[in-house]
Amino acid sequence: MAALLAHGALADAAADVLAQAVAVDSARGRTATADLDWRRVRRSTLAALVSDDIPFLLWARLLHEASHRYVLAARRVLSPPLARALTHPASLAATKALLSQIVYESATAVAYLGLQAYMRGGGAAEAWAEVRAKFWRVWVDGLAFFSATYLVVFALPHYSMQVVVDNIASLVFNMYLSHVSHRKRGPPVPHSNSFCPR
Repeated sequence: MAALLAHGALADAAADVLAQAVAVDSARGRTATADLDWRRVRRSTLAALVSDDIPFLLWARLLHEASHRYVLAARRVLSPPLARALTHPASLAATKALLSQIVYESATAVAYLGLQAYMRGGGAAEAWAEVRAKFWRVWVDGLAFFSATYLVVFALPHYSMQVVVDNIASLVFNMYLSHVSHRKRGPPVPHSNSFCPR
């Protein structure tokens, strides 16, 4: 577990460094080394560890153990052809990916955005405002990014392997999350559409 979390922390730190480097590189007359904010790197790494790395380790293990129980139960109560179809590795991976998109990605997006705003000194009200303003876009973009990724992740035979591959994939998505969480919010959207910034 310690090795998996250390791997995740390195990926999280690298993601924020790269996010800053890309943002700085796009601004003329500035250098990435002069503008790198190491306090932001530490904050983003901690937010990602708490909101994603530790929870995903537990989530992947929970799904791994639950799927074993499900396979045994399905083989006892279902006809052999139906049991084979519903317990096929591809079916299990698709089910885990769907559950992860609906449950896990929703929770981790809220936690990451809220923690980033809170740790910048904004307090609980600012954290909630940040979640309301940015959650929907982050979740929809995560849906596009992780739909195929999770099929690969959950096709792997053991949850420790799933965590390693998720950490690598999350390096790319955490660059995006870091960018979004440090971007200024736009004007408030109408109340009827207040949860969607688009």
